[in-house]
Amino acid sequence: MSQLPLRLGYVGTLDPGGTCFSRFEALRSVEPGVVALDPDRYLNGGRLARWLNQVPCVGAGPRRLNAAVLHLVREQRLNFLWIDKGTWVAPATLRELRRSGVRLAHHVTDALWPRPLRLRFTRRRLAATAPLYDHYLTSNAADFRRLQATMPGRVALTQLGYDERRFDSKPGRDSELAARWTHDAIFIGHWEPRTERGITALLAAGVRVKVYGRPWLARARRNPRLAGHVFDSLNDRDYVLALKHALIGLGFVSEWNYNETAGRSYEIPACGTFLLAMRTREHQRDYREGEEAEFFGSEAELVAKVRRYLADDAARSAIAARGHRRCTTSGYSWREIMLRDWAAVSARMKASLSNSKNVTTDFTDRHG
Repeated sequence: MSQLPLRLGYVGTLDPGGTCFSRFEALRSVEPGVVALDPDRYLNGGRLARWLNQVPCVGAGPRRLNAAVLHLVREQRLNFLWIDKGTWVAPATLRELRRSGVRLAHHVTDALWPRPLRLRFTRRRLAATAPLYDHYLTSNAADFRRLQATMPGRVALTQLGYDERRFDSKPGRDSELAARWTHDAIFIGHWEPRTERGITALLAAGVRVKVYGRPWLARARRNPRLAGHVFDSLNDRDYVLALKHALIGLGFVSEWNYNETAGRSYEIPACGTFLLAMRTREHQRDYREGEEAEFFGSEAELVAKVRRYLADDAARSAIAARGHRRCTTSGYSWREIMLRDWAAVSARMKASLSNSKNVTTDFTDRHG
């Protein structure tokens, strides 16, 4: 039976500083006919609007977005839809798409069952809709193992990465910028109790560490030691500058999301900066400890290794250089990750489409 032509749609945030955009650009490089829909056109708003977006059948943004997806598929006669981080996707929308013969893939870097209840509430649709996809890609190893039991053959374990267009080891040319952004140690990311304990231990040891992210400023009101060392989130440009100019990039991973890596696990070495990360199986898989990165398993070890490598410029620079080489030659960029993922997904999906006698997009705009 002849294979139907692939008519591909992509739904994901198209902010140039986001990882969704990195994956979309890689996808477009091999599938130039892909049509895109940016959820941010429908989901942006104030704090109340963002909270309502997480409540089924309440937030107006998600309802409009689900309707827009159905309209896009019908108008463009798509037969394959790639959704990136579909926290907003209603089960009814996916069922309509499946009934019409559209094949569905979902890529998610968030944990499906995070430990804090408030986070689990905002991600309940991610877990509830997982079985409705033909192919499900997650970067969380624990979720991959859990989903395999209920979705055999449809789940793939992918990984986090870095955007090679933004993160590189080229030195900055502006001495004023270097003076502003050079820190002994830096952490960029959200607040969690375990991370605060590590940062506090460094500050108590006299280490000049800077922290950027939310809601660190609020935490400083409860922990006076943080005052003057924590700041709000960075814009895309300053984010890269801060990583490039730090002597040590700290790689705390999320305990709430039971992660073993973070985006900084690859962005820091890609910038040519020394990575000091939590000791996890995935970090040890991706970098040789003591040669391409350094790891810690306790606050005492964290403090000891920061002190050691701040005092040894040669050792720190050598490890940073080897870490950069390992990161940039081992397929850790989003482009390389996405091309591998897409090759596997498209092969399976095209085979499935070839076995379909007809693919139609005759469905109503029901959503919820």
